[in-house]
Amino acid sequence: MSAKDLLNQGLELCRNKKLDEGKQKLIAALKEDPSHMDAVKALIKVSFALKEIDEARNYFNQGVEINPRDMDLILTYGGLLYKLGKYEDAKSQFKKAVEINQSSAEAQFQLANCFRKEKNYRMARQYYNRALDLDTTHAGAYVNLGLTHFEEENFHDAIYNFQMGLQHDPKNMTALMNLALSLEKSNRFKEAAGYWQRYIDLEPKGQDLDVALSHLGACQIK
Repeated sequence: MSAKDLLNQGLELCRNKKLDEGKQKLIAALKEDPSHMDAVKALIKVSFALKEIDEARNYFNQGVEINPRDMDLILTYGGLLYKLGKYEDAKSQFKKAVEINQSSAEAQFQLANCFRKEKNYRMARQYYNRALDLDTTHAGAYVNLGLTHFEEENFHDAIYNFQMGLQHDPKNMTALMNLALSLEKSNRFKEAAGYWQRYIDLEPKGQDLDVALSHLGACQIK
C-alpha cells in the first residue's frame, strides 16, 4: 500500500477518534516514505493527543531533518506546545518561524500570543500590529490585541479592536463579551446592552450565560 493511502487511512481513523489505530497507519506511511512531511505532521498531532510528548518531539525533529524551513511544521509544533502551556518553548518556535518568513502574519500572531501570556504587553502589541500590517482581515489578531488593551485598561483601543475583529468574525464570542465589558467600563451602557444581547443570541453555555444576562439587566437600567 502506498504512503498516500496509508496516510489517508490513518487520518480517517484519527478523525473517528481511533487514535492508536490511526497512529499505526501513520507510522506505516512514514516507513513507506521517510520524507513524507504530511505523515510527520500528523504523527506530531496524534502523539500530542495521546499525551506522548517525547514522541511528538522526536517526530518534530525528524521533520526538521527533512525540511528545517517548513513553516507549517514549525507553527504546528509551536501551537501544540502553546496549548500545553509551554509558552517559552512555543515562543522559541514562533521566533524561528518569524526569522524564516517575516511576511507570515500567523507567525507574528502566534508569537504575540506568547508575549501576552507572559504579560509582556508592549511586545504583544508590537507583534499583533505586525500581523495586522500583513493581514488586515486577521480577526484573531484584532481580538487578541483588544484583549491586550483591555488588560492594560486602555478601553478606547480595546473597543476599536474588538469592533474590527467582529467585522471579520461576527460571531466571535470572545470579542462580543469583551467589547460589551469595555463599553461598560466606558459608561456606554446602551451600546454595551446591544452587544450583550448579540452574545446571548449565540447561546453561551452555563455560567457564561448567567453572567451575560446579569450584565444585560444592569446595563438596561443605567
